[in-house]
Amino acid sequence: MESFLYINLSYFTKKSVDQAFQIMNQYKDRPYLILDLRNSPGGYIDACMSFCRFLIKDKKEIVTLYYKNKKVTYYSDELALLSYGKIYVFVNEQTASCSEVTALTLKTNLKSVQLIGERTKGKECGQEIIVNKSKGFSMIVASFIWKCNTYGMEDLQWFIQNDVGANTHFATDDDYFKMALN
Repeated sequence: MESFLYINLSYFTKKSVDQAFQIMNQYKDRPYLILDLRNSPGGYIDACMSFCRFLIKDKKEIVTLYYKNKKVTYYSDELALLSYGKIYVFVNEQTASCSEVTALTLKTNLKSVQLIGERTKGKECGQEIIVNKSKGFSMIVASFIWKCNTYGMEDLQWFIQNDVGANTHFATDDDYFKMALN
């Protein structure tokens, strides 16, 4: 098991991504990474993109956010900071938003990625929090949809099913780890 590095990202924030990078950098000699995104509702898109840039080399478009009147595209850096022989990404029905973006971005940009789990939440939109302090309220508004190159949510679900098999069920944590270890 010393060949594997296990990272659980339960929410994408600058702090959580910085902590993950520190651990990944400390154990960069490990050939296999298990990235656990199960039960992760997502987080901040900038943090998600920072994480993906650690692993994706070559400068290329990786994610585009489509707003009503504009689009914002994120690119990878010239050189990835970390490299793994194989990356296993754990997902489940509670994996959503930026966690889905991360899973699909890594899958479509790195040949070494295997998605392990069942269908994700299917949240292909992002939101903004609008706060009105003077009136004492805040609200969340869906403000964009995302695509990883030309790939979207249906593609993510297809990749998951293709990687694990059509009728595979994950009842326990052991089921995920067994698939990664085999």
